[in-house]
Amino acid sequence: MQPSQALVQVEYQPAQAVGLLAIPGCEFSATGLQLADGLPFNQWDRIGRILSTVEQAVGWWIGDWIRYGESSYGEKYAQAAALTGYATQTLMNMAFVASRFEISRRRENLSFTVHSEVAGLPEPEQDALLERVSSEGFKQKELRQTVKLLKAEKQAKQSGKFFDANIEAARIYWERLRPQLDEFQQIFPPAAFHVPTFKDDVDEALQMSFTDPPRFILEALEQQPRTTSELLKATGYHRDTLEALLRELEAAGSIAELEQGQITEMARGAVQTIWTITEG
Repeated sequence: MQPSQALVQVEYQPAQAVGLLAIPGCEFSATGLQLADGLPFNQWDRIGRILSTVEQAVGWWIGDWIRYGESSYGEKYAQAAALTGYATQTLMNMAFVASRFEISRRRENLSFTVHSEVAGLPEPEQDALLERVSSEGFKQKELRQTVKLLKAEKQAKQSGKFFDANIEAARIYWERLRPQLDEFQQIFPPAAFHVPTFKDDVDEALQMSFTDPPRFILEALEQQPRTTSELLKATGYHRDTLEALLRELEAAGSIAELEQGQITEMARGAVQTIWTITEG
């Protein structure tokens, strides 16, 4: 009988005892850890360090184990799920992360979860972000947003679409905030008079900031920004993005049209201030 056939016929049950860690003074089981009486502190400390290593390494271990099973016996996620108790999708994710990082590229000082956040990126970008996490101490939320920004920028370049990191970061944050507003509206019914309009306004602003940046700039100018900082705040763009768009508007004559009477003296002064900075 072939090994793969034998695996299919086995009825899998979670192990009742784990003999993986043969540590003196310890008895491991599926439901707990028993320690011998009178353990010296250094032994207790060593056990804790080992347990910490196990917790950090288990994702890698299972991912590598899954990959071996795939290459040796074919896809066996049903058996793996029964053995480990993990959902099939979780096992697939572990295997994917393990496949994206050879052992020599895995960083002991960073968790499996951190590696999983960057696993979908090309190797150079993986290494660069892992280095930043090591040196700057990124939180997982910050790392996830950075990865989303990198992917969004790449997609924009490939499709020839407009991209600004500030606006994209705002869109990512809005995706998280919007469900919270819905929950708030349910908890506090009077908010139903205001929340929908607010959400529509934000949706429209985000949409316009991507699909029609020049018009977005012109509408911001009509809000009477008086300084460069105020115009940057009104649009949310990076400074270099704003300057490039203003050049585009000037080339198209749009700013000249506004100067003929459609914007106030304050707005016209903002344009002149920005051009002074840009040309200087």
